[in-house]
Amino acid sequence: MTLSLDIVLASLDAGGAERVALNLLRGIDRDTIKARLVLLNRSGPLEELIPEGCDCINLGKARLRSAGPALYHTLRRQRADLVFSTIGYLNLAILAMKPMLSGKVVVREANLPSISLPMAPYPGIMKSGYRYLYPHSDHVIATSERMKTELTENFSVQENRISVMPNPVDTTAIRSSFSSQPASNDGTGIRFVAAGRLVPQKGFDRLISAFKACSTSHRLTIWGEGPERDTLQNLIENSPRSGQITLGGFTPSLASKLTDADVFLLPSRWEGMPNAVLEALTCGIPVIATAESGGIAELAKLAPPGEITVCDTWADFTNAMLATKQGRETHGHNLLPKRFELDSVAKQFSDLLQSVASAP
Repeated sequence: MTLSLDIVLASLDAGGAERVALNLLRGIDRDTIKARLVLLNRSGPLEELIPEGCDCINLGKARLRSAGPALYHTLRRQRADLVFSTIGYLNLAILAMKPMLSGKVVVREANLPSISLPMAPYPGIMKSGYRYLYPHSDHVIATSERMKTELTENFSVQENRISVMPNPVDTTAIRSSFSSQPASNDGTGIRFVAAGRLVPQKGFDRLISAFKACSTSHRLTIWGEGPERDTLQNLIENSPRSGQITLGGFTPSLASKLTDADVFLLPSRWEGMPNAVLEALTCGIPVIATAESGGIAELAKLAPPGEITVCDTWADFTNAMLATKQGRETHGHNLLPKRFELDSVAKQFSDLLQSVASAP
């Protein structure tokens, strides 16, 4: 049976949720699933990830509040067998429309609700929306067992309607842009790299503050763009290590920036399953992460021992940075568990969609 699928995204911003959705779109079985991409706004740097020949509907709206009516009428008109979304506020909007749609709705949760929802602009409304609407989804995709437990215990989603699915990682494309031979650097210090949108969630402000404890020979580069750039730049300029910290800007290929990295840092205040960590592991770069970073503790159990350090406190995170030693035997080796590879995850996703569509 050939299914029709509408994948809804707000934009083509370089966020983890957007990248996951586009990778799934690229990897699904096109013989059995005919997919369309529905965008509130076709803006952002991930245009190149849209598969050639893919139907793409651009609503041309900057925000959900103005796009809501157009989104509703588009989904009603398309009459897809399945609608898929992976951003919290979009999930809620589509679930609210669900009684008027002809197809089933599958949502993916991108962040740990217990940590992300209290940080949302309207936490009370968001929590109420999750409690009321998530149980009415036809299926929910979680990125970790920890997230699945939260969805069942805190939001009454039936356990048989939740699947844990890894983020899909195109390891071939990532490794093709990574040089396994690190270039010589201008000193003996550790090269730290971090990446993500420049927003409070990612914790780059506290990383910059903590870096002042590091050696004068160490370097820190943060890749990404976002609304906090000026704030972070001011923190850097007022740091005693200002000359050692760089905001590198947006990069379409994180792997190409990891050649000289000794350690990848994930200082996030909350996450789901961070794609940047998966890319770093694909390139053989060890990771230091906060315990709040979603399913990172579960990933640490799957990865080779010692390659992911999960820190329960910020003091532990800082100490792990200070304890880092240069020299990486694993540099260039793929440390990512195979279950995260694109082909494997895309098949799991395609099978899940078929199962949901055929369920009574």
